Amino acid sequence: QARVFPPNGITVTMIGCGRMGCDIVGELLRRGCTVRAYDTTQYTRERALQLIAATLHKHKDMALQLPHDDFYMLERFTVHSTIDDAVRGASLVLEAITEDLDAKVNAFRKVTQALARQGVAPTDVLLASNTVSIPVNMLVNGLAQHKQALPYVTRVVGMRFLDPTWFIDNVELTLPVVEMQRAPAHRSNAAVPSLVPAVNFFFTGGPFAQHLSPEETAAMCAPPAQPPQNRIRDPSTRSLSW
Repeated sequence: QARVFPPNGITVTMIGCGRMGCDIVGELLRRGCTVRAYDTTQYTRERALQLIAATLHKHKDMALQLPHDDFYMLERFTVHSTIDDAVRGASLVLEAITEDLDAKVNAFRKVTQALARQGVAPTDVLLASNTVSIPVNMLVNGLAQHKQALPYVTRVVGMRFLDPTWFIDNVELTLPVVEMQRAPAHRSNAAVPSLVPAVNFFFTGGPFAQHLSPEETAAMCAPPAQPPQNRIRDPSTRSLSW
């Protein structure tokens, strides 16, 4: 049987309760996270709990988990009808909505508005996208067009979970390359700050979750002198897998 981790004190917000979103939620719950989910429709919100519960039931039938694991996991899962409620207390906000740039930027814009209303400092939260085809730089640049979101643009990363998500230790983290630039004059005279990457927690190989120290984070985020060619996706992003 696969291990179900004890609660780790990490709260994650999931934006989007489709199939992929629910699979990510389930794996985060298995890893010990508390998950607060949001979707735009009541039907999808109600279906999310049913989908996750059905998957856990299947895992029990396949002897992948113990009989009472679903109870311990689902007690850390809640679904919310507003983004303000969903992001409360979260250190990671992860979106897995439709693969559309405008939709993702709009979702992050609403998230940053909610975070600002709650007085959440940008350094206290990471905004992650599960996108598979949209460069993270495009998300950052789109979000930078909104004045209130500017403090949070340096907190946007790509965090791609591999399908089928469950029981897979590796996720792919993509850091955007953000250069100092002036925001449009009609919006703000402030400069968009350069990216200061920070990864506060991360899943890695083996049965235990690894928490990266500040020194490990800096080492991971530092651009290599001669980056391996197989680690480069395109000139605007640097993708790391571990």
